[in-house]
Amino acid sequence: MQYYKDRRQKQLFDSYPGLTDRHLNYLKKTIYYYFRHYVLPYINVKHLKNNFSKTTGRPTKDLQSMIGLFIIQVIFNLSDLEAIEAYCFNYAVRYALDLDKNDYLCERTYYYYRSYLLGEEYEIFDSILKNIINRLNIDLSLQRTDSTLVTTALKKMTKLELFITTLTKFLKELQSTHKRIFSRINDDIRKKYIHENNNDNWFASCKPKDYSQTLIQVAKDILAVFEMFKEHKKVAQLESFKLLKRLVEEQITVKDDDVKVELTLKKKGEALVNPHDPDAQFNGHYEETGYKLNVTETCSESKDKPNPNLITDVEVAQANTPDKELLNSSIENLEKKGLTPATMLADNGYDSEENRQKLAERGVELICPPTGEPPDGFGIMDFTISDDGKELIKCPMGHNCLKNKLKPEQQKTVSYFDRSVCKACQHVEDCPVKLTKRKAVVAWQWKKPNIEARRRMFEEDKGTISLYRQRSGVESTFSLAKRKLGLARTTRRGFEKNRFQIIMAAIGINVLRMYQWLIKMDENGQFSKNKEEKRYMEERVYVFQLYWQYCFQIYVTLCYFCKIYVTPPKISYFSTKDFLQ
Repeated sequence: MQYYKDRRQKQLFDSYPGLTDRHLNYLKKTIYYYFRHYVLPYINVKHLKNNFSKTTGRPTKDLQSMIGLFIIQVIFNLSDLEAIEAYCFNYAVRYALDLDKNDYLCERTYYYYRSYLLGEEYEIFDSILKNIINRLNIDLSLQRTDSTLVTTALKKMTKLELFITTLTKFLKELQSTHKRIFSRINDDIRKKYIHENNNDNWFASCKPKDYSQTLIQVAKDILAVFEMFKEHKKVAQLESFKLLKRLVEEQITVKDDDVKVELTLKKKGEALVNPHDPDAQFNGHYEETGYKLNVTETCSESKDKPNPNLITDVEVAQANTPDKELLNSSIENLEKKGLTPATMLADNGYDSEENRQKLAERGVELICPPTGEPPDGFGIMDFTISDDGKELIKCPMGHNCLKNKLKPEQQKTVSYFDRSVCKACQHVEDCPVKLTKRKAVVAWQWKKPNIEARRRMFEEDKGTISLYRQRSGVESTFSLAKRKLGLARTTRRGFEKNRFQIIMAAIGINVLRMYQWLIKMDENGQFSKNKEEKRYMEERVYVFQLYWQYCFQIYVTLCYFCKIYVTPPKISYFSTKDFLQ
């Protein structure tokens, strides 16, 4: 039976057992207070009601508190056992989660709720984001997007290690589930891959010069086992056998009884990297294995205009997914939430004519540098182009084009000029027109003039240059996620578990930035940097006063043991106001 507190009704007394008023006053300055009052009540759990009975069954844990625990775990980068311990014994965490005196959590219950919430992370992210945006009332017209790779703590395997590990994993699972079927396998194969002591490994004595031969032998063993059980209904349903089948389809080819180990071109970016996490893929840009994280967040036009830089959309995809394929889906998600920006800043990995057209249809301007190298001299945009943008009329020096040959299937045009005129031109080396033995010709894509115009805008337009500088600020979000929130190398296995942890980290970043924004607001609700500076100075004064009292107590104690009578000096404790003045 689903259970969660109705926190919309305010409490008459904000007290907590075991904490004094001084403790509570101090908590009001920390993130625990803001989490309890500004985040926890607004976690949407109503979409989970279909999974529980309304009348029968034991009541669940407070679902808002459980989701809040996963968020706090990411914020403070706690392990699973540390999170359970904090839930049970940490007064600050218990205050933040609004727990009762008898609330308790065991390890089994923790993992149950974690597995239960897999797939619900986007609903949780959207509900908390909506509340934060309404509370802070920030400008959403300008946003920026970028991607990074979240690596996993997986071993980098050679092909030989991958083949051996995948086959061994299948044989061990078959041995534990179907012992009679396992006994049908050839004894030589069982002795090679199943052994009690790791030192008895058959492949331990493999020399580097024999690597290729050994790899082919292991591939033949895999094919033999695969052919033996591919028609077996029970064995074919095992997850380890599906990995074995995937390995055969992706990396083993047989031609005229000749076995070769080579990666299929169609599966080059999707090939199995490690059987312990089949969903993880290799990213050629980062040269690491993991999952791609795409983040969209708010930003301001300049540093003088403060902005909390809230994450408005987060997507987790396979590691080899191109950035340009993620941009359109991100804008669609923002449109559904009502958070569509007027301008989107991105790097050239997101640049494509298709993306620009789709974003323009939604009223979004995409600002990103074009791909490709700049022209060395004149560009196509320097020529006189027809109104439809498909034919050249004159070159930059005013010479007429003789002929234009359109190729609609390739979206390009081949333009011809007078060879004698081009050869005598002083800018022949700076012109894209190429001289051959019989003609002067230039082949150009229809989109090339627009690309060159955008490139020139990024080089000459100071307003665009100044605005685009704000795009690099998204790197600080990735740095925070990896250095502080545990995304440097995730220890989870599988796409769903990693996606849950990554989106919880995105929620944690939004909560941290909301807290940092609210503590800097003055009494009128306006953002103020002076308030944070004043608070910092007050803390320094308080620490100095404590230090002075500690030193005086040591001085008096030493004088007592030395039997020296000391008259305590009159210490006038100055106020924070006097110190700041």
